[in-house]
Amino acid sequence: MITQRFGATSFIIVALLASGLTLSQPATADVADEWQITCVDCPKWFGELTDHSLRLDAAGHPHVAYGGDHLYYATHDGTTWHYETVDLSSAVGSAASLALDAVGRPSISYYDANNQDLKFAYRDNSGWHTETVDSEGLGGVIGVTTALDLDADGRAHIAYADGTHQMLNYARRGTSGWQLEEVGPTNRYATAISLTVDSASHPHLAYYAYDPGSGQYALIYARHSALGWALETIAADVGWHGSCSLALDNSDRPHVAYPVAGRQSRIAHWTGTTWQIEAVTWNGDTPDDLSLAIDATGFPHVSGTVIMQYEPTSWAVEYHYRDVTGWHLAVGLGYGSGQTSLALDAVGHPAVGHVAYDKLSLVFFDGASWYNQDVDARSDVGELTSLAIDSSGRPVIAYAPGRVASLAGAYWTFDDFFLAYGEPTGISLALGAGGRPHVAYSWYSLHDIFEDAGLDYVVRNTAGWQRTALYHGSYSARVGPPALALDADDTPQISSAIYSDAWPLDYHMLSVVHFRRTASGWTSEAVDDPGYGWVQKQVDLDLDPDGNPTIGYTPPNTNLVKIAVRDTNGWRYESVDPSGGRDVSLVLDDAGFPHMSYGASAGQLRYAYRNVSGWHLVNVAEGEFSRTSLALDASGYPHISAYETTNADLVYAYQDATGWHAEVVDSIGDVGQGNSLALTAAGQAMISYYDATNLDLKLAVRQVDPQATPTPTPLPKVGNAAYALSPPTIDGDLSDWPALPGVLVDRWNAVDYGGFITNASDASATCFHQWTESYLYAGCLVTDDHLVADSDDEWWHDDAVELVYDGLNDNQSYGADDHKYGMRIDSSLFDYVAPVHPGVVFALRTRPDGYSLELAVPASQLGVIAMQASRVIGLNIGLIDDDDGDEADGWLGWSGNTWRHAELCGDLLLLPADATPTPTATATATPSMTPTSTPTATATPTVTPSPTATATPTATPTATSALYLRYLPLIINR
Repeated sequence: MITQRFGATSFIIVALLASGLTLSQPATADVADEWQITCVDCPKWFGELTDHSLRLDAAGHPHVAYGGDHLYYATHDGTTWHYETVDLSSAVGSAASLALDAVGRPSISYYDANNQDLKFAYRDNSGWHTETVDSEGLGGVIGVTTALDLDADGRAHIAYADGTHQMLNYARRGTSGWQLEEVGPTNRYATAISLTVDSASHPHLAYYAYDPGSGQYALIYARHSALGWALETIAADVGWHGSCSLALDNSDRPHVAYPVAGRQSRIAHWTGTTWQIEAVTWNGDTPDDLSLAIDATGFPHVSGTVIMQYEPTSWAVEYHYRDVTGWHLAVGLGYGSGQTSLALDAVGHPAVGHVAYDKLSLVFFDGASWYNQDVDARSDVGELTSLAIDSSGRPVIAYAPGRVASLAGAYWTFDDFFLAYGEPTGISLALGAGGRPHVAYSWYSLHDIFEDAGLDYVVRNTAGWQRTALYHGSYSARVGPPALALDADDTPQISSAIYSDAWPLDYHMLSVVHFRRTASGWTSEAVDDPGYGWVQKQVDLDLDPDGNPTIGYTPPNTNLVKIAVRDTNGWRYESVDPSGGRDVSLVLDDAGFPHMSYGASAGQLRYAYRNVSGWHLVNVAEGEFSRTSLALDASGYPHISAYETTNADLVYAYQDATGWHAEVVDSIGDVGQGNSLALTAAGQAMISYYDATNLDLKLAVRQVDPQATPTPTPLPKVGNAAYALSPPTIDGDLSDWPALPGVLVDRWNAVDYGGFITNASDASATCFHQWTESYLYAGCLVTDDHLVADSDDEWWHDDAVELVYDGLNDNQSYGADDHKYGMRIDSSLFDYVAPVHPGVVFALRTRPDGYSLELAVPASQLGVIAMQASRVIGLNIGLIDDDDGDEADGWLGWSGNTWRHAELCGDLLLLPADATPTPTATATATPSMTPTSTPTATATPTVTPSPTATATPTATPTATSALYLRYLPLIINR
């Protein structure tokens, strides 16, 4: 009880370690093998285009290259858009510049932000290929701006910024590889690069060069010939502008568009002897983001964005062109700032691509009218997360922008609760009875000069999400991230820090406020009035068994770490750490004592706990930490996740009988903000967090060492076999099977597992059974993103399914009724320690995202008992995954080890002919199958030859059309 916990102690006992632990880096094998990282919700994110991100092919169809989290490529065939992810690497695709060869095949130059390298992708008849063009290694910044064109022979020419040496570089792809050279003097940083190759395969460049000596920008034109690079200044001291664009006319003479101050831009045209400059007047103010094209008659066309007059926060896309009568302007083409990309079709009709808000849009002219079409959409998710573990040990995550993700079988399901106002600033999740989600979130909204902030609570029931607005303030109000907890009766309590200068004040200027729902409605009270300040600091909340709250927080006007405790006598307060900290996380142990984690002001990840002798402080790791999350395991040991701000890494620390351990979980890009830690009943750590580099929600799962952590006794594994009115044709195609409940085998429900099965897309299976008096039939749908069969007779090293049967269900291994059938993706069939009986029939077919198989086993192989309803046969299902050759990367055993141990089998119940199968406890996602229309009894299964599997096919997972039902995305093995 809390009243016992704080007694009359009037002093603090501090046990402070002299120094924290050194973080283990993920490069070490032991740490790297301990975490698996899943992308839970990873929508596309892309930045601005370049002036040559859009190209039109000979038929006038648009092609667009773009990216940011990955490199994307979209094409339109005249009817619909088609999309490809060219490079799945993290944080690639910005500054994408596109070119099409003579037959319309694409090439793309782009930036790799993680490695700070210049990359190049091209497609030929065998598919896409990617390569690194230039890299300076660690600390180098190469290719943050790129420009690409192809010469008449299809060879790539790329101009790009070299931030390491503050200069402009040029790369040309030849038969022996890339040839790199410098353009112009060093110490002249290049921006807004535009490149075009002329008919003689000579590159032309336009760019801004910054002179640090004078502090001025100059617009430079460069041309390469047999004599090398020739540079000249088009315009000196132009100020800083974000764009220029170069195009060549039919005589290979350059035209360069660039903005100037006011409502003007300029086009510089080389006449052969001098630069001729003409002005273009724009409808809006301050044109930028220009893209230039020259039509077949030599007239210029230019697109850009402008600030709308009288609407200083609005930007619009404009397009200008010149003909014999002069300049003409097209306005109202769309809203949004960012680089435009202009292309002309064969008759000179324009198309303009641009990124507006959360969409990539294309506006085009068909000769009579303008049309606007959305090409793709982008989204930012996961900046705020809150993780809980349901009663089945599966993660549930609430996260920004207002969504709950739940893992159900092999799928993540997504449920939007939608914010009533503004953008979320904090989020907290708790699971009630039956796994019902409760969410508290704070929000902020800015409308012109007016500000609003609030705190809402939502709960999901059968009627949908129910919302309660707990606080709504204005006039510069702020609401800190809330903390939510449920008592034994599922009654919610919420704490938050509320800051307001409204008059009259809703609360004191700065207050920690506690909300509680009662039978008569919600009540609220100010817990502490810590003073003045604007910083929205993290608070945390936990309840004792009687529902009394304890709140951990740091006051806004000081970094003092405190707790507030509510009992029948009111609120009482105690100082935890006078030296200060931030971003506290609080948990009460089974005895009611508080434990806290936070980033200490002195530069440590700190853990504080109280016992009968007072508070104790431990420096867990050195560094600057924010957003900590704390959990206690069944033994009372603390586990902490935190964001290490200096290196932008997600870290994890835990204590066991040997002491404290700290390690880096993820360090690829800026990762770990908004982290939330939870433990399963077995002590397995899961961390939800934000990948700020790719703007995605991710989940890290720590692999439990089976030698160190006791494995809980699994529930009995049970599957059903339906009576086969029409025995299936054994051809590897399950379309003639009726709709049946299946047995799901994935990394979440396998009793035995090893290596790395990263997620359902990596390897998972759903298996079905039917029976007749003379045969047992099995059919499996397997999802596998890489199919490999390269180990000859050692089939257990390759992609394969194992079906283990204890025919008599006598739990006696290695009898005549015991068989383990190994079925490899090259259609090989094995029966462990025995030749395959000639009556056993097997067929397999590969699919775009894996393979399917069918097996028929004679009843005589499964013992002397007749095949009849209510008979139980021992069953185990194994799945082996090999992604890169050599030995298997991972394996799963549905009910245990698959080494023909009959005692480890689950039960397969043969259902009567008139029974309606009910889904088993392990089945979640059941593929729909088409039943055979005319049943025909078959004593012996019919065999149809199946296609031969290639040795190492690589499959692209098929995307589901449902927005909120997705396969687990690819996991990064760490």
